[in-house]
Amino acid sequence: MAALVGKVNTLPGGLVPPGAVEVNVALPGGPSVVGSVPGVRNGAIVRCTYSKLAPKHRLRAWAQFVALSAAHPELAPSAVTIGQAGSSSAAHPRLSVSTFGPLAGDDASRRARAMERLAVLVDLYERGMREPLPIYCATSAAWAEAARRGDDPRRDARAMWASTFDELEGEHADPEHALVLGPDASFDQLLALVPEDDETGPGWAMPEQSRVGRLARRLWDPVLSHEQLAPS
Repeated sequence: MAALVGKVNTLPGGLVPPGAVEVNVALPGGPSVVGSVPGVRNGAIVRCTYSKLAPKHRLRAWAQFVALSAAHPELAPSAVTIGQAGSSSAAHPRLSVSTFGPLAGDDASRRARAMERLAVLVDLYERGMREPLPIYCATSAAWAEAARRGDDPRRDARAMWASTFDELEGEHADPEHALVLGPDASFDQLLALVPEDDETGPGWAMPEQSRVGRLARRLWDPVLSHEQLAPS
């Protein structure tokens, strides 16, 4: 824990008291995104979690980062999320750091790029309000990360979905997924789902023939293209 706090204190603005920044962004032809982004220090969203740094922490940072960049590009927003590394242990503690730097070099470009990325998140949210989407935080992240490396995404995503690593059940056992899919949903069931007719075109990973893969890439490709993720 001391290492986590110490790392935060070494960041630019790490000793500045955090505050919340209001966000009110009207998307072209769409809804408005209204709320506040907490933990902002001199334009940087800084968050420290004592658990292992997981996809859910990185996604939260991404959503807050693009919302803040769209609403206040003059802050040149960035985001840093610090947690324990996947290989961390009590005997050998290690940290992982997820960083998003400013989206562009000037206010207008930052806002334009942020608006594009925020629109993707809002679109996925609206789709998810109409039906349970086959997006699963860790499994979808594993798919997109493997695809980005040029590896077989099905292998890594399957392992995350049904993993029993360290005697922990895979993501298929999460209550919300078991409620929608049943307690014994297999990864092959996910692969059998094909993309909908409107899940095509620019911004969609057309080589992905499964819906779970195409939606994973839709969500995670923008994140991975901008994120710097490294052990500390």
